[in-house]
Amino acid sequence: MKPSEVITALGKHLGGMPDCPKIVRPNRTQEPLPEKPYLTFQMGRRGYFDPTLDGSCGNSSGSLMIVVVWEKNAYTTKADDMAEDIRERFNKATQVGGVTISASSVLNGFATDTDWRVPVSIDWTT
Repeated sequence: MKPSEVITALGKHLGGMPDCPKIVRPNRTQEPLPEKPYLTFQMGRRGYFDPTLDGSCGNSSGSLMIVVVWEKNAYTTKADDMAEDIRERFNKATQVGGVTISASSVLNGFATDTDWRVPVSIDWTT
C-alpha cells in the first residue's frame, strides 16, 4: 500500500469516532488553531519487509501518533479519557481498509506552554 492509502484509511477510521474533535492533519497549516480539544495526526515511521528472496510477499508496517490537545490547567481526566477512547478504536487486530492494527497504547501526557497533550501510539501493518 502507498503511504497515502494508509494515512487515508487510518484518518477516516479516526474521523468516524463518535464526537471526534477537529483533526489537524500532517503538513496542513491550521491558522488559527482549532478550539481545544483537537487532535494532531502524524505518521511516526514506516518500513517495508519482505522475507522472500523473490520479493513476492512484502508488507509495510509503521506507527501513527495521534495527540489529544486539551486546555492547560483543566485536570487530565477528560484528555486521558479521550486518549483511551482513541486507543480502544484502534484495538489490536482491528482492520481498516487493508491496514491491520498490531498494537495501540496511551503514552504519558505532558504540558506545553499553552496546553496539555496526551499521545496515543498506533502500530499498523498491511
